[in-house]
Amino acid sequence: MCIRDRNKFVETTSTISNSEANEENKHFEKVISSFSNYKQNMIYWLNKKENDWNSLSQNQKQRVPLMEDRFNFIRKAINANQYVLQQIINPHTLFKNQQMPTIKCEDEKIDNQTNNLNQNQNEHEFKSNDNDQFLHDQFHQSYESFFDKVKSTIRQMVRDWSKEGEFERSQSYQPILDELEARFPFNSESRSNIKVLCPGAGLGRLGWEIAKRGFISQCNEFSYFMLVASDFILNRITQVECIQIFPWIHNLSNILNTKDNLMPIRIPDVNPADLPENCNFSNVAGDFVEVYKDQKENWDVVVTCFFLDTAKNIIDYVETISNILKDGGIWINLGPLLYHWADLHDEFSIELSYQQLRNVIYSYGFNIENEKIIVNSYAANLNAMMYVNYKCSFFCAVKNNIKTNIKLSNI
Repeated sequence: MCIRDRNKFVETTSTISNSEANEENKHFEKVISSFSNYKQNMIYWLNKKENDWNSLSQNQKQRVPLMEDRFNFIRKAINANQYVLQQIINPHTLFKNQQMPTIKCEDEKIDNQTNNLNQNQNEHEFKSNDNDQFLHDQFHQSYESFFDKVKSTIRQMVRDWSKEGEFERSQSYQPILDELEARFPFNSESRSNIKVLCPGAGLGRLGWEIAKRGFISQCNEFSYFMLVASDFILNRITQVECIQIFPWIHNLSNILNTKDNLMPIRIPDVNPADLPENCNFSNVAGDFVEVYKDQKENWDVVVTCFFLDTAKNIIDYVETISNILKDGGIWINLGPLLYHWADLHDEFSIELSYQQLRNVIYSYGFNIENEKIIVNSYAANLNAMMYVNYKCSFFCAVKNNIKTNIKLSNI
């Protein structure tokens, strides 16, 4: 695991067997490989789309002008995305105790890579044979879910670190930040003594915003996809909007205007290094329950955003949060209950209704003081003809350390 404190890295150790360590290394290598093979996977997909199009009659094709230009644009946008992904992983030193190189805008290749996709992009080409089916034949099946997570990571960059993601952040992060600031006004007890934990931190924007407001802020994340990408953004980028990505090219369905899925997005919308002097902002890798099981009454606040439904057993999460919060500590939550493991037949999964979850929360010694439903989208293309809105539960619960098994009435 690695802990980030501004630009410093500290290695921590955990007790695992050699076999577990080997499996973890294999998984990590597979994650890195899925980043590096993004282009090959996408080119295979795009070739299929082009072949389907070319199978049409000339009479039909001439009714949709510029379709070939669209395919060519997507092909070059794939190259541009791969260029960014390659920066994320190469050179990759996520778990090494050393300073990371920074990414700055003076590298004009970054600016030029997508400002005009009709220009020659050879300097960004990753040499491969577009007709080569080696990836598909040998790796595609075992890597399919990993490639989906790479694409999801690109979309997450929009949500967390772009101007275009500001609306979603106002729906999800802002209510949490407003509640946190209301509970700890700037002129009250020094925020620099208030320890706030943000498990399931993703690419780290919510934790960064908390640190920006003067709190001790620690992110916790389990996914290597998120850890690798957040490390790149938080530790190696020092300028605003110096990276350009194409997050919506992966899906050609439900597109209202052709340009909508070809739109470039610049990140980050703020300078990640722009934090108060002597701020305490860290990131810990690992499973939430496992990492924090021995930190009894160590935290003043826990904030969970789109996190609770990542649990195989959501009661474990509630129990851990109750255990690590001090008496009088605050838990602020926002998110749906789209249980991530529910449809995987070989995986353990407990799915509670919100009513049942609410009763569990009370039984672990919490009083819910602020509760409402807030509608949220998540890493959505808001220009698309279809995207999902979640009716998210928002609550602020205060730990009173009086546990009860009383069955509560319906909400």
